[in-house]
Amino acid sequence: MADEKKARILVIDDDPNLRKSLSDILMAKGYDAVSAKDGTEGLALFRDAFVNVALVDLMLPDLPGLEVLGRIKAGSPSTEVIILTGHAALETAIEATNKGAFSYLQKPYELDHLLMNVRTAVEKQLAEQKIERLASFPRLNPNPIIEIDSGCEITYMNPAAERTFPDISSLGSRHPVIQGVEEMFARFQESEVRQIVREVKAGGSTYEEYLSYVREAGMIRIYTLDITERKLAEEALQRQLDEVERLNKLMVGREVKMEEMRRRLRELEAEHEGTRAKDGGGTR
Repeated sequence: MADEKKARILVIDDDPNLRKSLSDILMAKGYDAVSAKDGTEGLALFRDAFVNVALVDLMLPDLPGLEVLGRIKAGSPSTEVIILTGHAALETAIEATNKGAFSYLQKPYELDHLLMNVRTAVEKQLAEQKIERLASFPRLNPNPIIEIDSGCEITYMNPAAERTFPDISSLGSRHPVIQGVEEMFARFQESEVRQIVREVKAGGSTYEEYLSYVREAGMIRIYTLDITERKLAEEALQRQLDEVERLNKLMVGREVKMEEMRRRLRELEAEHEGTRAKDGGGTR
């Protein structure tokens, strides 16, 4: 997103007059504003398209505003959330901040102050996105990176992916690395999950995959990490642990048998002593 004026702002408030007036003002300022009357409707709009900033009322009729905040940040950490409330309290302000809120404004708020918060939140997000883009440089990344569009077609592979998976283009969705990507798209689109981690085996190696849903681009970006050596080490360690457990059980079993033999010996000694006592009593 190159222009902050095109940012999408989501207003979640059960007051219809406030909701409409705030949306109208945001659109007049050049933002793409959408609104919802409660948390459920707001989260549905949030899932439909990328939201830059969400303005969330603390007291919604169906869900607590802090829960909506948490679910938005869990689904899209880069989305900034501004909490609006007519019932300000230090405890909720602290909790909102801990959950990742950009700011916490008390009603009635000054419109200029609210717009300044929205503008600052968008600018912060743009700066973070630029840093992330500059830092990533997928072409130079030593680990394979693959991008899949909503039609489950490969749109990009960095050189590391081309070297590591030379057969992926011919196999397509049958290749283990991108197998099941259709279900992944459905899962991303139907929930607030934005990243899935899984393990796959390909070409005799084991890979850890990080599948991230890039909502604004409608694609899944797959980062793969070769963890073959780690898995072999884990398996070797597990074999050692299994062997130790087997030996422990064997030793415990032997100890049980020895204790049983000692108990039986004590019983025999007691019987023998009893017999001797009887015999001794008869001779007297």
